Amino acid sequence: MSNIPEEFAAFGKYYNYAQKINNEPTRVVLTHFFLNQATDIINEGGASEEAVEFYQNVRDNVREFQEEDVTNTRHFVNAIWDDLTGKIKNGVRKNAMIGKLLMMSAIYGMFDDDASAKREKDCKIFAIKLKKQIEQNGESDGNEAPAEDVNSIPQKQDPAPTMPSMPPPTTPQPNTYQMPPPSAPAENPYVPPSNPYVPPSEPAPKPTPPPQDPPKPAPKPADPPKPAPKPAAPAAEPCASIPNCKYNREPALQYFKEQGIPLVTKCYPQPDPSLSACIQRYLDYAVSRLYADMYSDASKLLQNALQSWKTGKPQ
Repeated sequence: MSNIPEEFAAFGKYYNYAQKINNEPTRVVLTHFFLNQATDIINEGGASEEAVEFYQNVRDNVREFQEEDVTNTRHFVNAIWDDLTGKIKNGVRKNAMIGKLLMMSAIYGMFDDDASAKREKDCKIFAIKLKKQIEQNGESDGNEAPAEDVNSIPQKQDPAPTMPSMPPPTTPQPNTYQMPPPSAPAENPYVPPSNPYVPPSEPAPKPTPPPQDPPKPAPKPADPPKPAPKPAAPAAEPCASIPNCKYNREPALQYFKEQGIPLVTKCYPQPDPSLSACIQRYLDYAVSRLYADMYSDASKLLQNALQSWKTGKPQ
């Protein structure tokens, strides 16, 4: 156990797990998650000088967070899950497995999706059941059936999809379909005579018709009225020129969830208040454009928000 300051003890397990794991992407994700929680304590003025110094030392010794670290972390923890549940079904009981289940529960708890939330809970339940079995029957190498019903262990699940913190830059284009213009009538269309000729019962010589002017083409129908153009939304503006607004986080997350766009919201560094306000303005304008089907403008605003969050500087 590392000597974590008391102010950070509530979430110190993430840093301790990071020190024990050999998988670098998972170690980076756990460390940045710890730093994000510690940043909130420091910003609220609830950290001592020693705690701030500990925070700075951890921050200076971890590499920058990358989006693919989330995907690699999921693969890593899902592989451990498959291995442990397979051993439990075969009757293996080891004290070391309890610690791994608790560590996996903490990792799954960092992700904001329903599948990870269920795995987080299942890991805790299995850890409790496994501890109870070992206390009653001792450790086992798998030579006997497990005390609990193996059918209570869920089957292997596919890894949850990767969830970037923002939608990808490639977004569907707005619907620009327009009705095709009416076809122009053909030149010199055939116009049947008002009194068509009916041949008599006996053939008769055909009279020579008087010369006639060629029929005039029917008048071209008037073009249908064009719909009034949709007012153009303002293009993505720099952060400094966007007016202040109130960004409501929950409806925005709900909208992305309804659209099938999962998000990870806990892995980027915590921005300072001025940068946070800038990012919120970008997000508010981006969500309003998504509601209006203005995907191109929304994509630019979301990319500006993400870049501001990554670099720590307003774009």
